[in-house]
Amino acid sequence: MVALMAAGVAGCGDVLIQRVSNEFECAPARVNVLERHDIADNVYDVEACGRRGRYSCVGGGRGGTYGCVHEQDPPKWDPDPALVASLPGPSVPNSSAPPPSTGQRRLICGPQDDGCVFNQNGAWRWRPATYSSGGCDLLCQ
Repeated sequence: MVALMAAGVAGCGDVLIQRVSNEFECAPARVNVLERHDIADNVYDVEACGRRGRYSCVGGGRGGTYGCVHEQDPPKWDPDPALVASLPGPSVPNSSAPPPSTGQRRLICGPQDDGCVFNQNGAWRWRPATYSSGGCDLLCQ
């Protein structure tokens, strides 16, 4: 798998990845994350070492601590977080540089998002960021 971001992630991402790593007994570098803005803010589908889960994260305001709760699995994974590497993503400007050692991250677009993946007529497509602060919130850079 080719990784798209540095090993450290900000905010809820650190707590989520550590929680998944501990719960699934899987190295943080092998945790793949889909940030699901199409469902709600702070909802994440994850895959790590062949296991999947959906988490909701809360807290974090003004220096507070994030907490992530493992929710019930959905009846169908769409898209499957194990396939996150196959979803479209931003272009990597320097393809000769070695990839960072971390799992894949993607943001599924919500109504106002860009710099994310969206489903159009059954196919997943990349919506480029139109401004510098758009897309991928806590997990992508």
